[in-house]
Amino acid sequence: MGSDPGRQGLREVGGLLNARYRGIGATVIQTDDQMLLAQDSVANLRRILLRARKVHSPQDYVRMSQPVLLEIQQREQEILQYLTRSVDNPVAS
Repeated sequence: MGSDPGRQGLREVGGLLNARYRGIGATVIQTDDQMLLAQDSVANLRRILLRARKVHSPQDYVRMSQPVLLEIQQREQEILQYLTRSVDNPVAS
């Protein structure tokens, strides 16, 4: 049997989400580089969703997109929190 692109997309999404929460708890962006990486991560997740819309049934897409959309929302919130802090007001450790 050939590779199913839909199943591959689900594995990619699962891998990204697992990598994010592998026992590290909530992340706090502390540097400009981390903020840029978070932005790249959001862009990657959006690209995955755009591809998934083309290969999954509407029911499967709704089911698989919900955790990804939540992840995007959480990362965007972290980015906004970082950007609203002044350079003189770093994160408390």
